[in-house]
Amino acid sequence: MLHCYYQLYRVRTFIALALTVLVASYPTRKVQASAGDLDPTFGAGGKVTTDFFGNSDEVRDVVIQPDGKIIAVGFVYNPITQGDFGLVRYNNKGGLDPTFGIGGKVTTDFLNISSFGSSDAANAVALQPDGKLVVAGLAGAGAFSFGLARYEADGSLDSAFGSGGRVTTGFPGHDAVATDVAILPDGKIIAVGLTNTFVKFVLKPDFAIARYNLDGSLDSTFGVGGKVTTDFRGLGLGDSASAAAIQVDGKIVVAGSSEVSAFAPDLTQFSIARYNIDGTLDSTFGVGGKVSPFFFGGFDQAHGLALLPNGKIIVCGVATNNHLPSESDFAMIRLNSDGSIDPSFGSNGRVTTDFSSEFDSAGDIAVQSDGKIVLAGVVSKGWFQDSTDFAIARYNPDGGLDANFGSGGKVTTDFFGFTNQASAVVIQQDGRILVAGRANTFEVGDFALARYDGNSFDICLQDDGGSNLLQLNSTTGDYLFTNCSGFTTGGTAALTKRGGVITLQQNAPDRRLLATVDASANKGTASMQVFSKGATFTITDRNTLNNTCSCGAH
Repeated sequence: MLHCYYQLYRVRTFIALALTVLVASYPTRKVQASAGDLDPTFGAGGKVTTDFFGNSDEVRDVVIQPDGKIIAVGFVYNPITQGDFGLVRYNNKGGLDPTFGIGGKVTTDFLNISSFGSSDAANAVALQPDGKLVVAGLAGAGAFSFGLARYEADGSLDSAFGSGGRVTTGFPGHDAVATDVAILPDGKIIAVGLTNTFVKFVLKPDFAIARYNLDGSLDSTFGVGGKVTTDFRGLGLGDSASAAAIQVDGKIVVAGSSEVSAFAPDLTQFSIARYNIDGTLDSTFGVGGKVSPFFFGGFDQAHGLALLPNGKIIVCGVATNNHLPSESDFAMIRLNSDGSIDPSFGSNGRVTTDFSSEFDSAGDIAVQSDGKIVLAGVVSKGWFQDSTDFAIARYNPDGGLDANFGSGGKVTTDFFGFTNQASAVVIQQDGRILVAGRANTFEVGDFALARYDGNSFDICLQDDGGSNLLQLNSTTGDYLFTNCSGFTTGGTAALTKRGGVITLQQNAPDRRLLATVDASANKGTASMQVFSKGATFTITDRNTLNNTCSCGAH
């Protein structure tokens, strides 16, 4: 998703559980790092950078494949074709995957010409169930349109989509930019962003949404000819959509920002809209389908969006007390399913987090299986944001900072000492946190990824076949299970200790597990039954000494 740092024209340039573990002194396991530490098994000390042509590149979205491989997409400056879509696939350790594109990289130009002012940029990626990748952003020269491309699993363009794998969509007005993309349950594609229109000779954006059929054609049953635009307040004020998510009932939630006054263009608010399946605004949400909550009455912008299993909605971004960037903080708000603010979250539904005394902004959000919330963005180290770092904060489900993560819930990461900006965050199946964005070497930026330990687990059982992982904390009783094929669950169980035996017990209505670790033989077994899936997952670990606690790498 395009979140914090790149929007045109307005957005500032805009687990009954019964677990018995027999352990004497834990010599059989690797003691894992603390939550928030960089993962030393990823890249160089937890960090990876990738250059394309020696010019400025940046990641704007990232997705994890079921096999653990990582797809990063963003903007690449090609000296011949100007701006291009850029994609990179990495293996689980951060190395380039040579089976994807050319040496792990793919670039896509929409005009296929050398043109001054031509610019294509990928802002978001979604993974189809068949493994194909849908990437959305902007395409054009002079005037821009939604640009979408679909790729086969090997990185080649999918000829069954649009024209040679590419689709462009214009809206009434001057320019349109897609900032996020999502796949509906029926396989149709939703792209959201902004479209600029002239209001008294001034360009002002509105929310813009397009729905596509599987072949890339516009879906005529959605909105008008497949397209919808939404103006929040009228009066010539600007609105820009940054993120979208699909509810289980098929309704579409879109988050962004809106101007409040024509006389104070830096006075903006979070703006969230929900749409019915046909593209009409959902009247059961907020007022006429729209909600515009505020923080301090200053410059607030929404960049990321997450839907919770209970139907609640979390939106993140930036909030200021005034119009100065030096006053901005991470900002987050939680809404009930009807659009009302959830007062049980943070302070009257709102949370702000200060990293520095200057510019802090959350660009994306991810929710762990245990309900903890991770925000990723940027923190300024100097005046005028001339030196910035990746910034990550983790929160408990109630909105309070998680003291077990980093330093008081916060982590910052520098790459080369210059500008670093995190735009996307995802949670891997093993609980690790992957953050992506840009790292500058002096003035030239590269794709940048950093991976962090998401858990403070000190015991790991790993199936000899490479699938099914069970990690736990022998002090707190926290646990995380994954079958390495998309199913992950975790929580906290009752913990008891008798000599060298640790027992975790939880008789939950949805799961049952029995597991043992024999410290003297360095082996263990586990069997977990998940009622909702009608399945039992087993672990046979004949040698706990070689555990990596990483899916597919045993």
